[in-house]
Amino acid sequence: HFVYNVSAFLSNIGWVVTSASCNRGMANRSTETVMSLFDMMVTNLLAHHDSDSEGGSTRDALLGSLDSTTLKSLSVYLPSLQSLCGHTDRGSPPNSQLEFSQLQLTFLLSRLITAVLSLNRKIILVLDNFEHVDSSALTLLSEVLTSVGQVPISRFLFVGCYRDNIDESHPLTAQLTDLRRRQDI
Repeated sequence: HFVYNVSAFLSNIGWVVTSASCNRGMANRSTETVMSLFDMMVTNLLAHHDSDSEGGSTRDALLGSLDSTTLKSLSVYLPSLQSLCGHTDRGSPPNSQLEFSQLQLTFLLSRLITAVLSLNRKIILVLDNFEHVDSSALTLLSEVLTSVGQVPISRFLFVGCYRDNIDESHPLTAQLTDLRRRQDI
């Protein structure tokens, strides 16, 4: 209930709030949950009234910041971007079976977040039950947040809610220790 109440409060004061929750026993499917979090963020931004934004239209910002290849590649993982792919006429669509490396996916998501931040909207991503995220998804999130942290911005917040009963051997412990050492995020 805490996450819901905080999300509702922040939404009421102008933040675009997107949340997702990981479940125990997800095995290697937590990356799917992370990707759905980004997809819901794009859906929420596209649904927001563009007149509420100082930075202009979400659609225009994404089309202006992301080339057609990037949009088409990301739309494999983020279906909400498929509506924008019709507005680009260059290139051919990626193979729907295409698998990207973690590095490629990190790069593409970082470009997406940078484009979204150009909108000058206050954006918060909430991932509940963060202790159930596997090491691959943790690495992806850490790398995307680190690359976004290089941009001086005060309108983007990522919140990972987790139980405090995780031990030193849990992958989240190492990632949190590393993130706490960083000055730029």
